[in-house]
Amino acid sequence: MTYYSETPREGISLPDGTFKGVLKDGKPSWGTLTDLYGIIYEGEFQDGKIQGKGIMTFPEGQRYEGDFVNEKFEGSGMYTWPNGNRYEGQFANGKFEGRGIYTWANGERYEGDFVNGEQHGKGVFTWSDGCCYEGDYDHGKQTGKGVYTQRDGEYYRGDFVDGLPSGRGFFFWADGDRYEGDFIEGKRTGKGVFIHKGGDCYYGDFVEGISHGKGIYIWTDGERYEGDFVNGQCTGKGVFFYKNGNRYEGDFVNGCKEGYGTMYYPDGRYDTGRWHDDNFMG
Repeated sequence: MTYYSETPREGISLPDGTFKGVLKDGKPSWGTLTDLYGIIYEGEFQDGKIQGKGIMTFPEGQRYEGDFVNEKFEGSGMYTWPNGNRYEGQFANGKFEGRGIYTWANGERYEGDFVNGEQHGKGVFTWSDGCCYEGDYDHGKQTGKGVYTQRDGEYYRGDFVDGLPSGRGFFFWADGDRYEGDFIEGKRTGKGVFIHKGGDCYYGDFVEGISHGKGIYIWTDGERYEGDFVNGQCTGKGVFFYKNGNRYEGDFVNGCKEGYGTMYYPDGRYDTGRWHDDNFMG
């Protein structure tokens, strides 16, 4: 995530430097003031102080054009940096405050609320590659409720903490797959539901995007597995319900009956014993 790092440099002290312009009652009314450090202000004055519309430039190349109140940036204005970054919007007491647009030279852009110079409230951040975040900001961080959309159409909607999906949310893939559940630091970790575009679905535990722990996998043909998962595979203790009515309870390894278990048949028969690679060994 990219956030602005520059802060606007504030104004100048009127008694230091030289003034050229219009005087009113012996005080500057409109003109150009250059201070001892090379900061130049051109614009309106009231009662000898910088106030009204004006332009202020700094020796390092920064430039502010807009409203001034009591020698500070206040109202609407534009602040630019020599590296090409730019802020345009509302100011209060010399800082970004209210609605504004911050544009980076690399094409990234934030439009939204600012409080005390920070992104805070509601906003939209667009990356140079076309990805976009729209939602809550908390002291410069994407924290709260939001939507992150990738340029391929995939998107996440839900809770964010420090710019990463954390909490409850939904992720939608461009191919039609979708996930609803817990996220931790951008990873699908916790309880969730993954629904494949074809209709198969998994309900249960996830660790970093992989089914791991306890869960239920249901196929579109009606077959179902309930039990342990390890690294995305049916591994451990579980029950498999077949569409023909058979039911197996026992050990699994990588999706196969492996170890000790019992197969129950609809007519009341059952096979109990050792299984290997899905075959009953007796």
